Amino acid sequence: RTAWVSIAQAHLGKEGVLWFCAYAADGCVFHPLPVGMERAPTSFTNMMPRNFTRASHYWAYKYVANVARLNYKMMMGEVVRPRQLAAEADAWKLVQSGAFTAAAAEAHAAAVLEAWWTLPD
Repeated sequence: RTAWVSIAQAHLGKEGVLWFCAYAADGCVFHPLPVGMERAPTSFTNMMPRNFTRASHYWAYKYVANVARLNYKMMMGEVVRPRQLAAEADAWKLVQSGAFTAAAAEAHAAAVLEAWWTLPD
């Protein structure tokens, strides 16, 4: 079982990026976080299995993954995966834009969290 995944990306002469996934890689979005951030976005800090909250990326991804198990091939292929790719493409554009700040990373994470909770509907 996977609780979270992280990938560190170093840049020569630039600030590095930590790509953070708050659940198993097949069911979540990798979020870019500037290495120099003073604190992680709040939505990434509640990953306790006993503390359900809609303010948590972990719970959003876990909930959608559990719903997807009803028809995994269709849900992952037609619903989850396209949205993962779109969110990660937006994240990559943000990192490359020159406007990649802690505030921008938090705004991107908040937008993905809000969108992810709509997937089971």
